[in-house]
Amino acid sequence: MSSQPTDSLYHQPRHPIGVVFRRTGLKPDVLRAWEKRYSAVSPARSSGNRRVYSDADIEKLLFLRQAIEGGRRISQVAQLNHAELEELVVADRSATPHLRTRQEVVQKANAEQHLAACLWAVQELEAGELAILLEPAAVDLSQPQLMEGVLVPLMEEVGEQWDQGSLRVAHEHMACAVTCSFLSGLPAGCEVPEGAPQLVVATPVRQFHEVGARMVAATAASLGWCVTYLGTSLSAEEIAAAAQQKGARAVDLSIVYPPDDPQLPEELGKLRRHLEDPISLLVGGRSAWSYREVVQEIGARHLQGVTQLGEELQNLRGH
Repeated sequence: MSSQPTDSLYHQPRHPIGVVFRRTGLKPDVLRAWEKRYSAVSPARSSGNRRVYSDADIEKLLFLRQAIEGGRRISQVAQLNHAELEELVVADRSATPHLRTRQEVVQKANAEQHLAACLWAVQELEAGELAILLEPAAVDLSQPQLMEGVLVPLMEEVGEQWDQGSLRVAHEHMACAVTCSFLSGLPAGCEVPEGAPQLVVATPVRQFHEVGARMVAATAASLGWCVTYLGTSLSAEEIAAAAQQKGARAVDLSIVYPPDDPQLPEELGKLRRHLEDPISLLVGGRSAWSYREVVQEIGARHLQGVTQLGEELQNLRGH
């Protein structure tokens, strides 16, 4: 890049956050998230207690953005110095000039930024901030990109940090509550053409986490399915009855927690027996893998992620 000014000026904190936004394209909420979560830069404070940034800070933020546009995660690159970042960016550009379209690169970068901001809001237990941050993410990203790039990795990261003890149960419950409220506002009903295939979405009995089920409902609706969302912890009999009443082509179950319910295999088998043969049974969620043997045994389809869900729904729609 261009030669740096004298050290005293180059490292002098003199730029407000608005200047940083205009020069880097990074939104203030993303900057704050990168600072708090990853210590990417450490701005000084003005006499009015506002953040002020140096030219060195801005140059590093530009490198970070370019690294993310090249496919890196902010957590992987935030602690690299200027020379290391520049070397990484140059290498990525030369190695992958044709692997992604410009639109794909920009969408991935946007998703990374939104994810970092949302994760910061969860860690700070800022429910209102999280709700606000999800709105521009829905505007900037397509619905599949929103699911795959922000919501799914957000809940996975929150779950991992909860398991590790760095987040409390309260953080996980807040994240789930806000995300479910947000998802309930996305299209998940029958505002689809007449004759659209019917999908029933629920969680089986003793499964109370509904974020995954909400994601399925919103994703299916965006693909033109008429979705009947039943909520959490329903018995096999109730799910089967709803599916038959709606003339469903498929039933989707989300299994998140617990991963070791000794009664759930029997419940899954009961559901398969109650469903008429043409109705497909789809099973997904963070803990679905723990029940893979019974899922395979009853002829259900184990789905790993939103992309696979979309592919399966498209296949079923063609039948």
